[in-house]
Amino acid sequence: MDSSFFLLVVAAVISATANAGLHHSERGKPHIIFIVIDDLGFDDLGFKSHQIKTPNIDRLYNESLLLTNYYVQDVCSPTRASIMTGRYAMHHGIVDWIPPESPYGLNLDETTIANKLLEGGYDTHAWHLGFYQREYTPTYRGFNSFLGFYSGGEDYFTHIEDGAYDMHHDPTPHCGEDCSQLAFDLNNTYSTTAFSEHAVNIIRKHNVSQPLFLYLAYQAVHAPAEAPDQYIEPYADLIPDMQRRIFAGMLSCLDEGIGNVTKELKDKGMYDDALIVFTTDNGGPILGGDAVGARNYPLRGGKHSIYQGGMDYHFNHRLGVHGISFLKPQDGAFQQPETNYYNLMHAADWLPTLCDAVGITCNTSKPLDGVSHWDAMVHARNETIRSKVVLGNSTDLCPNDDNCGFAFIDERWKYMRGSSGSPFSWSIPCTKSGDHHNRLHSSVDIQSDFNLLRLANSCNLKCLLLFLREFSRCTCISTCQGTCNVVYNQCYNGDIVGSTTVPSLDDCCFQCWQSKNCSSFTYREKWSVSNCILMSSVGNASIELGCTSGRSDPREVPVARIEQVNNQLFDIKADPYEIRDVSSSFPEVVAKMDKQLSDILETYHQAHDDPNCPFSEWPITKRGRVMVPWC
Repeated sequence: MDSSFFLLVVAAVISATANAGLHHSERGKPHIIFIVIDDLGFDDLGFKSHQIKTPNIDRLYNESLLLTNYYVQDVCSPTRASIMTGRYAMHHGIVDWIPPESPYGLNLDETTIANKLLEGGYDTHAWHLGFYQREYTPTYRGFNSFLGFYSGGEDYFTHIEDGAYDMHHDPTPHCGEDCSQLAFDLNNTYSTTAFSEHAVNIIRKHNVSQPLFLYLAYQAVHAPAEAPDQYIEPYADLIPDMQRRIFAGMLSCLDEGIGNVTKELKDKGMYDDALIVFTTDNGGPILGGDAVGARNYPLRGGKHSIYQGGMDYHFNHRLGVHGISFLKPQDGAFQQPETNYYNLMHAADWLPTLCDAVGITCNTSKPLDGVSHWDAMVHARNETIRSKVVLGNSTDLCPNDDNCGFAFIDERWKYMRGSSGSPFSWSIPCTKSGDHHNRLHSSVDIQSDFNLLRLANSCNLKCLLLFLREFSRCTCISTCQGTCNVVYNQCYNGDIVGSTTVPSLDDCCFQCWQSKNCSSFTYREKWSVSNCILMSSVGNASIELGCTSGRSDPREVPVARIEQVNNQLFDIKADPYEIRDVSSSFPEVVAKMDKQLSDILETYHQAHDDPNCPFSEWPITKRGRVMVPWC
């Protein structure tokens, strides 16, 4: 979640309480606990990777319905705004994360899920979609209270971002300047712990005769990489990569917090009547400054890209991709309990789905893009609820606004136009011990499709396990190829200083490592002659199966700039890993989907800065600079 939505709406712990006597069923309206995890990768939770221990999340997952065909946006704020409004990013206008000094936010004329639940008798708490004016803060947008950040990316302990303290407690509706409190008492309290404790406290004090809506949006596991030592130390002998080990500690603390929340629900007798949603806001970042250890194996891409790995797409056999999303219904809600829900779903669908779940009319100020899946979930019907989804790339990483990419999904086809964002490649798996070796998931044989992972048999005494922080920011890296750092399915284009024929990637790495003029290399697995190309420098790279490239210095990130492909088509049912661009084989599909996308984008809307409220500087108090609305 890059920032803005961080807010952690955290505990916006939207405590939604409903008026006594309002009943949707014999048991009354369900309590709703909506949990959002920031920047969670698909290969991170315990039940999936078995590397990081998440017993409480695993237990909740085992009682839930997995959304096997679920999409979010490629960065935080657009997804969170879609959850709030039931509308696509291109319609609610939040198309990227919101930097703290930005004078804009989610338009005030948008209806939020908090507004609807408040109308339905719920008491609401949380947020984050802009704050330059008080009217944009959570308690003016349908929430009765809020604890968390106004911005995002803060230090987990000091809660400082952009040089200013950003931890707020707004305890009442329409909590203005005289009401809003800077929560200095939480300084040096780890944010995950603070949010979990606040959520537990709300549940503990809640009147169980009224339905509760708790919107718990964690800061974890977003950058920076920080966790209390007691959560990191158990992985000291299990995960050699220090960055991944800290990430494991962050996730373990979060898992403990969710366990405390579910325990309190049970202690209060609310758990059986609770509908619990668990989702991430985008795929795990695996490249760039916010990459702190997440992994998205086996999908392509990550946060900031509109490949499947950037958008939390989930697929068959209780495997999700990139970010898990599942829903635990209240007891007795589903007539035919299932473990998987296969219908195509988008984050914008939560608002109408939850409206139906609690029995309130979903009339909003603007047209919804979301559709309700509740009836299909209740009756275990996998009929077509929606067949199309539109996804836009975050604007900050596009080469320019005109080339900012979009993805359009129509059943089996995924058409991508413009910039796909970055990263472009695939994550590789790791073993339980954290080594980047051949660990294939039980239901997915990636090796036969990807031709990637040939490490286990090639490791030898020359192999050095150099787990440096830079490594986890790379795409498809290996730390077991001599002393080289490699990226899979990319061919370097650069200044060639020689070529040779070698039996393995390991040997190509060694050839470059011992050559005085070689800094980079490309190994072409399918070539029988001159399959190891040595280079002194690299300009860019291209995607090509069976091609592996790398640097001889393991401290260097091996990813090179990819030549952008502007139009791509993937058959995501036959090729969920987006290996083969089939646009040239199906030109009629490309033409049809391009026309449909153009028609859809005629209603594109993007939020802009308020020219009347330019940012100057954060005010200074006795406690230092503080982050507050300025207009």
